[in-house]
Amino acid sequence: MSSIQVKAIAPLRGESRWPAALAVIASIVLQLRLPESLSVAPSYAVPAFATVLLIPLIVMNPRRFTAQSRDLRVISVVLLAAMNCGNIASIFLLLRRLLNGTKVDGRSLILSAVEIWLTSVSIVGLWLWEIDRGGPIARARNVKDDPDLLFAQMSDPSLCSQPWTPTFIDYL
Repeated sequence: MSSIQVKAIAPLRGESRWPAALAVIASIVLQLRLPESLSVAPSYAVPAFATVLLIPLIVMNPRRFTAQSRDLRVISVVLLAAMNCGNIASIFLLLRRLLNGTKVDGRSLILSAVEIWLTSVSIVGLWLWEIDRGGPIARARNVKDDPDLLFAQMSDPSLCSQPWTPTFIDYL
């Protein structure tokens, strides 16, 4: 059995916070746009909770991921879990409306389904970005050599002209 040589050197400066923060903000906006009937709690509950959790994350690392603390890692995971649970609940409520034959116009249902799907894509990208090799700060510090997710650029150096490390956009 042959093994794949993986060589990726992470930047020492740390990854930019803003692509991930914008994905969280976009998910919050999408969840706010959903009709009240597609939210378990008041439609602002999950987005408000996510906003409250996002603020300390931005304050502690405003531009680039440089400071690591266990508390920030817990806040990041709780933020993603809350957004994920809210989105899953919205999926089940949407399915219930579809299967029960509730009188709703088709345009509203399709727009809601698209918003839920876009939120799901964003949340999955955020989870992968947060988990791979211990998260963005651990990747910047090369804490773990072996990646959890293998990108083509990591296994075939000829695809990149310089050492490559995935950023949030790659996980998205």
